[in-house]
Amino acid sequence: MNWNESSPSGALYQMSDLVCGPPAWTARSGPLYLRWSGSSDARQDDGGALEFVLELAPGERHDLVLEISDQALDDPVDASRAWKATEAAWSAAVPRLGASLAPRESRHSYAVLTGLTSAGGGMVAAATTSLPERARAGRNYDYRYVWVRDQCYTGQAVAADGPHQLMDDAVAFVAARLLADGPQLKPAYTITGGPVPDEQSLSGLAGYPGAAVKIGNWVNQQFQLDALGEALMLFAAAAGHDHLDSGHWKAAEVAAAAIESRWGDPDAGIWELDNQHWTHSRLMCVAGLRAIPAAGAPARQARRWEALACTILADVTADGLHTSGRWQRAPAMTGWTLPCGPPGLLTEEYDIRQRQLRGNLPQAFVHALLFESAARLTRPWDAR
Repeated sequence: MNWNESSPSGALYQMSDLVCGPPAWTARSGPLYLRWSGSSDARQDDGGALEFVLELAPGERHDLVLEISDQALDDPVDASRAWKATEAAWSAAVPRLGASLAPRESRHSYAVLTGLTSAGGGMVAAATTSLPERARAGRNYDYRYVWVRDQCYTGQAVAADGPHQLMDDAVAFVAARLLADGPQLKPAYTITGGPVPDEQSLSGLAGYPGAAVKIGNWVNQQFQLDALGEALMLFAAAAGHDHLDSGHWKAAEVAAAAIESRWGDPDAGIWELDNQHWTHSRLMCVAGLRAIPAAGAPARQARRWEALACTILADVTADGLHTSGRWQRAPAMTGWTLPCGPPGLLTEEYDIRQRQLRGNLPQAFVHALLFESAARLTRPWDAR
């Protein structure tokens, strides 16, 4: 194995100070401390990488522990103790979901989404960057940021089963961003709520498979109208569990006011394309404006939001409804795919010619909706 690490500025740090002091290898990578235990028989090749061949008899076990820290490492981790602590922590973090149609799969989805969520409540869209749509060609992006839309999807999905922690995390993060930015709400933020850095390519580091390595994302320059509607849908779902406090209601009012002032503006849409009057963006605002009044808004405010929803719906019906009766993506535009990895993580695409998973692994679109479907299908159909 070989290590390198990039800083937020994009600088690359190579592994250095590699020392074998049984039973562990230690090294540095810029500001990071590294320790690899259980591998004292490993040897360096001519390129500096560590190579290790491990042969085990049937039923035999051997623990390999890699520790990475921004502080000097203390005593080596006891693998058995760490494993038990990890199991206990995940057991406490993931609800039993016994009422779900597919509890095992739903728990897995909840665990994946929890793993993508920071201590501050921000859930990154994916843990990956620079995985291209085609080998050695095509677009690739850095999705290691919190997309407001994805977090709203997750919160709404979780609310279908109950007021679990991921719902509260979503409400808190989205509300904070609305109160801070209002009608200038960005499509994505860092996990601390800061601005997403500009997109840049890193030199000297090979991507997979043969792609350029990128950090940052150009979404920081975009406006995506549908995120405001999704926020209202999220708040309405949380209100259904009585988990919306006065600060969250203020954020809902800010979102509705932002829709009122910006619904006529062209936006980049759900797929981050060119600015147009995207049908989906406007319909999501209609859905949000109609969902939030039922969550307990004062009558006068509810009437105002319903009137705004009717105005937007009339506009999108005029230019977004095809003569066949179906919605089209945008005015004068008619007419995307997801396939599965062994660990249950789903990629954006599958290349049927090269027979490889392609694109990054954005989990909210798939795991949140899997979770929600399993929860909703256990209950009688409600026509509303």
